[in-house]
Amino acid sequence: MKQTIIINKQKKEKMKKMILLAAVLFTSYAALFAQDPDMIKGVWLNDNKDAKVEIYKSGDKYFGKLIWTQNMYEADGKTLKKDNKNSNEQLRNRSILNIAILSGFT
Repeated sequence: MKQTIIINKQKKEKMKKMILLAAVLFTSYAALFAQDPDMIKGVWLNDNKDAKVEIYKSGDKYFGKLIWTQNMYEADGKTLKKDNKNSNEQLRNRSILNIAILSGFT
């Protein structure tokens, strides 16, 4: 019986070491592959490849503005399209160029 107790203690100690080792490896692995949140900054093309959004940081938050679209101009080819579908009537006359479409992300 005494031998069984010693073996159980050894197993417990071995198990504690394995759990500790697993925790250390997991923590090290997570730290090794952690990404820099500023990597999101830059110019991104949407899935349809018909618009570009610039992601930038202001303070501790990230924002995105529309910097190019395939259909940025009215039929005359010179006049920038307006934000005419905005639910806020006061904003419908602003240009879509550089319009903030993402805001306040952390």
